[in-house]
Amino acid sequence: MINWQVKPFEQLTTPEFYDLAYERTRTFVVAQKRVYQEIDAIDRTAQHILGYQDGHLIAYARVFTEQGHATFGRVLTVPEVRGQGVGRLLMQ
Repeated sequence: MINWQVKPFEQLTTPEFYDLAYERTRTFVVAQKRVYQEIDAIDRTAQHILGYQDGHLIAYARVFTEQGHATFGRVLTVPEVRGQGVGRLLMQ
């Protein structure tokens, strides 16, 4: 079972922020070899969706709402759960 949480930046705990920063860096910078400022100023304005399973972050997205619509960014599932439908659950 996945424990889903949606939090603004100010409500993220230190361990939650570490988890999302670690997985975003592992996914976007290391695996995809995209060298850029992964943690950025707009993290402070986003809603952060975190999916935990057995105490481990397995899915994440940051979401922005503007003028009645949502924009998703930094969407990921960890390699260990890819192909299991977790990304689909995240987007729902």
